Amino acid sequence: MVVDNVSTGLTLKFLDSKLEKQFLQDVVFSNLFVPRLIYLGGTFLYAVFFILDYFIMKDQLLKCLFVRFFVVCPMLFATYCLVGTCFYRKYWTSLSLINGFAAGGGLLLLMAQSSSPGNHLYYGGLILCCLFYYVFEPRQVVSNILSWGVFCLYFIVAIYFTDTPGPVFLNNIFIFFFFNIGGMFACYSMELSSRKEFIHKMTVQDQSDRLYQALSEVELQREMAQQLSLLDPLTGLPNRRHFFSVLAKELENVSKTGHELSLMLLDIDNFKDVNDRLGHVMGDQILALVGGIIGDSARKGDVVCRYGGEEFALLLPNASSQTAELVGRRIMECIESADISVGRDDGFLTLSIGFTTLKSGQQTSIEHLIELADQALYKAKNCGRNQLRMWTQDIKGYMV
Repeated sequence: MVVDNVSTGLTLKFLDSKLEKQFLQDVVFSNLFVPRLIYLGGTFLYAVFFILDYFIMKDQLLKCLFVRFFVVCPMLFATYCLVGTCFYRKYWTSLSLINGFAAGGGLLLLMAQSSSPGNHLYYGGLILCCLFYYVFEPRQVVSNILSWGVFCLYFIVAIYFTDTPGPVFLNNIFIFFFFNIGGMFACYSMELSSRKEFIHKMTVQDQSDRLYQALSEVELQREMAQQLSLLDPLTGLPNRRHFFSVLAKELENVSKTGHELSLMLLDIDNFKDVNDRLGHVMGDQILALVGGIIGDSARKGDVVCRYGGEEFALLLPNASSQTAELVGRRIMECIESADISVGRDDGFLTLSIGFTTLKSGQQTSIEHLIELADQALYKAKNCGRNQLRMWTQDIKGYMV
């Protein structure tokens, strides 16, 4: 049989063991209130109907007392205490059968001991007991075994151990039989509906998980794309777009905290000639190498980016002009010690650096700060290259 595209056996049990285990966990063991209520309610009903014994079987009260309070009630209450334990989860089918037959068998024993019309009242209790099987047992196979088993036992007990009149017996058998027929189909429909609902829930959950995973992957791809959009693919450094966003935040922090801020522009000297002599492939390798040296030479917390072409920018938060100068000279020394040949006799790669420092309490715009650093770089270039220059008032508006 197939339930919502899932194969099941004749007993509606899922052929997939993992799916069946999940069904029991979600539908049966996740709501232990129902079995606790059944066993506790069964214990209470078995105990309270001792009043019926008192009026019907006064001469058999000790037997009734033994059946109710020394056999059935202790078994039901003990199972109630076991609900939720590992033992119950492992043996719950056996416990259901034992307690079910104990409850039904106890009523049959009382019926056999009583005379008419008392045995008819116990017959009503037997029907009520089977109703409990069909309504509260989540698996129709177990409920059918209990109900039809009790039916067969009633048939034997009523014939051999009671003085039930023939017409009454046939009437009871007729009622019991069709009660079980109706209960059997009702219980089958209930479990089928429960399993369909479970499959539907699992399908929705699976689709939700897949959708969540797809959305997570899309979000991850979006974040990766966003990160890549902020990186220079050649050097792996942040690009100009990212640098401007960081610079804007740092300028806000400067206005709030009063700390100093330095901005440095670095340009590879004669890089066009380098490309012409060595080729663009080698030129790209040199750019990546220089970018790595600048990043390694900067302080922790400094932001270096490829500003454009052969030009790099370095943002030094909380750095005075003296600190910026030390960092700039360290970068130049590292470039010099790298001995990057540019294809000329005694020709090695050099950098020109210009920087400016925003003093405590000063305010300026991004464009103006970059303009000052660019003027200092322009001065370094026009004064022979391979130099580090800081913007000062004497080079303000300097042009050659």
